[in-house]
Amino acid sequence: MTVVSLAFLLCLGMSQAPGAPASCDVVASGLSNELAASNMAMEPESRRQAIYDRATETVPRCGDSEELAYVRLRAAELLSDRAGGDDARVKTFRVLAQEVSKQFPASARIATIWARSERSVDRARQAAAIGPQYAPAQVSLANALLDSGDVAGAKRAMDGLKSLAKLDDGFTVLARIRWAEGDTKGTIEAANKELKGRDAFGVEPGAADAHAIARAHELLGLAYAKQGKPAQAAPHLVLAEETSEAARDAIRDASPALRKAIAKARMNVARGR
Repeated sequence: MTVVSLAFLLCLGMSQAPGAPASCDVVASGLSNELAASNMAMEPESRRQAIYDRATETVPRCGDSEELAYVRLRAAELLSDRAGGDDARVKTFRVLAQEVSKQFPASARIATIWARSERSVDRARQAAAIGPQYAPAQVSLANALLDSGDVAGAKRAMDGLKSLAKLDDGFTVLARIRWAEGDTKGTIEAANKELKGRDAFGVEPGAADAHAIARAHELLGLAYAKQGKPAQAAPHLVLAEETSEAARDAIRDASPALRKAIAKARMNVARGR
């Protein structure tokens, strides 16, 4: 049993009469704390599934708890983060995001997850309007604007954000902006921070980092290749190949030196290095 789980159980024991169910606030707070620590667990996915299941079981008697709804939705997002695009968990997450957002329309953190699930500029603008000081909402808006080609708008959305290390994809979105601006050095700096400069505990519980890390590898591969550094580019392109069309194109059109480095990188990945 983890320290967080033990603390949660102790909290339950002190806050309720014998045989009485824990209050909704206690359950929601305990699950939130467990979710925050889930990225440190031996099996994060199993822990998050258990948290999602417990939150779902509690919803019928705590339907008006915004915190419980958020924890449940965030757990679903974390589970979908590492699932394939056609996975049932991804579909479940997207449906849940819409339902919960409509139930709690004034919650910036729930609206932000809905915006991320749809990658929609309109949804992201709504989330940012609900919580103008909520950093994840601004990053979500910047990401959606980049997808639409509005680099200047994305840069404005990111202006003033100081704690990117506490966000799921803050550094990756900054790297995307730098790459769009033609700043190769800045791209490498920001993408490396996504891989190595994130805080263990962030603004949102858990760490939905699979897509952000894959995008960081893509950008590092492309940026190092542009600098003419095949040995540095190859490992990142190989790691991004499965999810990134840009990485696959770079591998297909690689120079002889980069092809040689890619072959070596693939062998290293196969060996688990």
